Amino acid sequence: MSVPTVGFVMDSGHFIKYRAKLNLFTIALVSLVSSISWSKTYTVTNKSTLGFSIYKFKIGAPVKGKFKKFKANIDFDIKTWTVGSVWALINVDSIDTGKAKRDKKLREDVDFFNTKKFKEITFISNKSVIVQKNRTVEVKGDLTIKKITRPVTLYLVYQGLIGDAHKFKVTGLIDRKLWKITWNKVMDVGGFVLGDDVNIELELWAK
Repeated sequence: MSVPTVGFVMDSGHFIKYRAKLNLFTIALVSLVSSISWSKTYTVTNKSTLGFSIYKFKIGAPVKGKFKKFKANIDFDIKTWTVGSVWALINVDSIDTGKAKRDKKLREDVDFFNTKKFKEITFISNKSVIVQKNRTVEVKGDLTIKKITRPVTLYLVYQGLIGDAHKFKVTGLIDRKLWKITWNKVMDVGGFVLGDDVNIELELWAK
């Protein structure tokens, strides 16, 4: 006596329809997974620094300073290594060049920052970029100082995930006069006390 078997029987027509539905489901699933964004907004930590320097011809050397209070966010997709946007807000009153008298002048003089009227500096990037570890890429955006907005190009290097934070280095060079930071003085020997170009350097730890 033969034992009957229980099985799943499908004719060729139904099998083709089944395969077609399975393929459509697979395509939809792949599309869904690929569309998932791995981008995250990272906030810079207190470990981050924002420095600058400007050449002082009177002493034949650059004067260095920093802003001690600032905020910044970086949108970073860890899957595609894409930096979607960079945003920064700087408290100008936090400027520190190591000399209180000079810092007071930088804050208060109308030909410097005039912080009584202009409290903040902002930067907003306007184009996403793909980064590679320890490779320099251009980040273009708008820099606003004293409510004057100008396009600038900064240079960003992604230095990797160190501990629990992503480390970025950002550098740039701007002409201060474009933002009406125009103070200068003619030296007795000729020429001006200060240069026009300001070097910017940020070390950002974001998590």
